[in-house]
Parts: sequence; structure tokens; C-alpha cells
Amino acid sequence: MVTRSSADYQVVGDHLERRPKCTQTRGLNPHHSRRLKVIFKRAALAALKDKFFKKMDERLPASGVRAEMARLTIARQLAAVTLAIWKSGEDYDARKLSKLTASAEGASREAELEAKATGKRRGSC
Repeated sequence: MVTRSSADYQVVGDHLERRPKCTQTRGLNPHHSRRLKVIFKRAALAALKDKFFKKMDERLPASGVRAEMARLTIARQLAAVTLAIWKSGEDYDARKLSKLTASAEGASREAELEAKATGKRRGSC
């Protein structure tokens, strides 16, 4: 059984139409750079030699994330840090990374706990 609310409909002209379902964009769009994708995935594997990323790689699978998804998370984090450094024009500072990732881990952990408590999945409409 599917129930709908009035928010699922919109007035078009003189009649009601169902709103389109929200689209969730996951992953890369068709115009992504395959070369950059490979570079960041390889960088994630190389980053596992660092104790910070190694700890993250061990923590994520322990919380139920598949190993390849944990490495993809690390690759995305490296890409985000790279973009932030590029946009700001500042030099790399490992202390900032530690603060940033510590706050991001805390926020993501809080979101996981909230999602478990409410029974909702991340990214759902």
C-alpha cells in the first residue's frame, strides 16, 4: 500500500499532477574524468600507509561498510581536500586536515546514529 500526501501533487493549469520523484545523484556524471577517478582511487590505496587513513580504513568496515566502499570514501575525502586546497590557494597543512576530518567524522557518526534511531537511510527523500 502506498500513501500520498498533498505535497506529492502540484497544480498545473486547471488540474493536479503528481510531482516527479526526487532524483538522487550518486557517483559520477557521464562527463567525469576517468583519469582523475583512477588517480584518486590509487591515491587512496597509497594513503593507507598513513596511520590516519589506515585507522579510517579499519574503522569503516568494522561499522558494516564494505572494504571497497571504505577505500572509495577515502578517495572522496582526498578529492575534497584537494579541491579545498586548490580553491583556497593555501599550502597543505596536516593540522588542518586532522581538525577537518575529526569534525567530519564526528558529524557523520552523529548522522549514522540519528539514522539508526529514526530508521531512515542517508540521502532518502
